[in-house]
Amino acid sequence: MENRLRNLKAKMQKGELENFEFTTGMKQSVLEAVQSGRKGKKYCKRFVHTIVSAVLIVLVFGGMYQYLMVQDADNSNTKTNEKPPAVVEDPDDFEEPMPEIVDVPEDDEVPVIDDDSDEEEQDDNSIPPPPAVAEVPDFVDLLKKYDAAYTSLFANADANTFKFKDFKTKEEFIQKLTDMGYATQGFNEWLFGNRYLVEGTDGLYLEPQIKPIYFDPKYPYDVKKLSDTAYELSQVTTTDLYGQNYGQQVTFEYIDGEWLISSMVTTNLKGTNGEPDFSAIIMLFDNKVSWLLNPVQYDANYKFKNIKTKQEFFQQLTDLASIAYLEQHFDGLIVEKPDGLYVVPQDYHRLYDYMNPHENEIQKLSETQYLFTQTVTTELGKQQQTVILELQDGVWKLTGPIDG
Repeated sequence: MENRLRNLKAKMQKGELENFEFTTGMKQSVLEAVQSGRKGKKYCKRFVHTIVSAVLIVLVFGGMYQYLMVQDADNSNTKTNEKPPAVVEDPDDFEEPMPEIVDVPEDDEVPVIDDDSDEEEQDDNSIPPPPAVAEVPDFVDLLKKYDAAYTSLFANADANTFKFKDFKTKEEFIQKLTDMGYATQGFNEWLFGNRYLVEGTDGLYLEPQIKPIYFDPKYPYDVKKLSDTAYELSQVTTTDLYGQNYGQQVTFEYIDGEWLISSMVTTNLKGTNGEPDFSAIIMLFDNKVSWLLNPVQYDANYKFKNIKTKQEFFQQLTDLASIAYLEQHFDGLIVEKPDGLYVVPQDYHRLYDYMNPHENEIQKLSETQYLFTQTVTTELGKQQQTVILELQDGVWKLTGPIDG
């Protein structure tokens, strides 16, 4: 407040009181007034200074009043003429530094930094895209490469003693073959776990047999799509080594970014007279089921590793049996739950018994339907089981119930 009054006073002295002069006459008048006051009562002396101060105050406030009136008049004239007031920069007006005034934008003008955009982009980048299935390869070429892989390992055995030089156990051989690719470890264990390899006290030996997989590109073959990640290659050949109408079906699956052989079944699909060999069809069905229920297919909790639903399970067998038959046949053997498909642990009863003495009987019911009956002799006596096969869309399939 004092600073503002001081500044105002200075302006007045420079403005309204700039030409004011305290003349000799004025000074004489003041002295005379003082002298006359001395002649009066003594108490008047006390008020001399008061009078002088009052005069000065009147002069100061009078000048202030006149200055303010002039300023108001100027402001009113400025508004009337609609002219912006002149800005006079007087250094005396800034005796003390004024704080810098920062214009704060209104709420709708405040720039918003979208931090979530980076987070969202980062979140999008942190979620890996679903793995894309690779292009379908040449399955015949893949089969040939697998044949060359295990053949090269067979060559590690001595030509005379058949003893392997670099493998001591079946596990070492199977692991090496799995590391080479082309087939799953489960398939390698199934193919070589009980055949071709014999563990001795002093090492591992090769048991000479016919090749486990035979494919002849001279014969026609068929590639069937089971799903986006599974295909089946099938072929029927006739050779002196493998016999007449030797059939084999090899399944390929896309696992962990590569196509691998996952299963295989072989049998004779047709009889020598050109008619369907129903026993061979039933044996093929048994072989495929045995593979699907193999312990390598599920974990310790009996949950299937790669099959999520009953429909996916049945899809592996629809070329040999109808859906209605499969639903009846596997009732109680597999259970579908919200988190996947489970197998109920129990011994699977094969439809065709080739281990025990047996007799087969085929009864023609119609041109497209046959009844197959097998009578098996065991220690418990004779047992009989039947199955109905029907021709559907040019393919013979199991459609009827099994009676134990």
